[in-house]
Amino acid sequence: MRPIPKNPFAVIILSGLLLSIFLETVNASILIPIFGIVLSVLGLEIGSDYFVEQSISAGSKFKISEKYVGTLILSIGASIDELVLSLTAAVEKFGEISVGNIQGSNIFTFLMFVILAPFVLRKVTGKFSTETVILITIYIAFSLLAFVEVPSFYVGIALLAVFVLYLFKIRSHDETTLPQKPSIFTFSWLFLALGIILLFLSSYELVRVVNILSGYLHLSLFASGFIFAGLVGSIPEIFIFSSALRKKKGDIGAGVVYGSTIYKVTLVLGLSMTVTTVAMRPALLTYYLMIGLLALGTLVLIIFQEKKKSAIS
Repeated sequence: MRPIPKNPFAVIILSGLLLSIFLETVNASILIPIFGIVLSVLGLEIGSDYFVEQSISAGSKFKISEKYVGTLILSIGASIDELVLSLTAAVEKFGEISVGNIQGSNIFTFLMFVILAPFVLRKVTGKFSTETVILITIYIAFSLLAFVEVPSFYVGIALLAVFVLYLFKIRSHDETTLPQKPSIFTFSWLFLALGIILLFLSSYELVRVVNILSGYLHLSLFASGFIFAGLVGSIPEIFIFSSALRKKKGDIGAGVVYGSTIYKVTLVLGLSMTVTTVAMRPALLTYYLMIGLLALGTLVLIIFQEKKKSAIS
């Protein structure tokens, strides 16, 4: 585990983020957002390391399998920034920003997963078939809803129901009865909290910077949410995913990708749609793209896991 005395950068970055957020409210200089971007990226890197290390340790301590450490713990933490941004946009009646943020984040994250799949799947045992079926079904439904007028509130309630059912599903299939590997990290609530705070503040600062830049470029609500907020929203997942890979935890890394995608498209979008009207039509092409990426991800999972079985036999 990375002790604070040997890594003072965590405290320095945390202080710098707070200073940057404050300065942005009193000074309009373009240098401050640039400073904020640099600090946010550094904060995400260090915060994700702390978060992954402590989550792995917590999984070992409480006898939770690595797959569900990824889908239950890390993916929820990685989706916090999208939840905050999407709900804020929904309250302000900018529903297109919410769906743009979620779709952009999901697509960027899944693209990274597919690109790195040859390295990841050698250490993955989970099939993630439940997650794949749920996501493809939801995106097919979204494609149909783009052409049919259904009140957003009812769609949001349906998505929240899917989220609750998914939680029950994965909880009932948790492999807690299997022998757990001892963790190489020492569990600490302090370091876990530090990781979460760094991830949240770094994501929050990136969102603030994105809003400033999108205003200069005069982008539409959906385009702004998709390109800027979506890209920014995918960064925590990508950093957590990469950190899990560096620690040779493939099931955790894949669990973060699939789990966070489900949480964003059910919990985050569902809550947003119960608050305000969300137009489904502007994001139509992104639904098709996600269906394609999910199908590709399934194919890659099958190929690499079959290769692994053949090598073992």
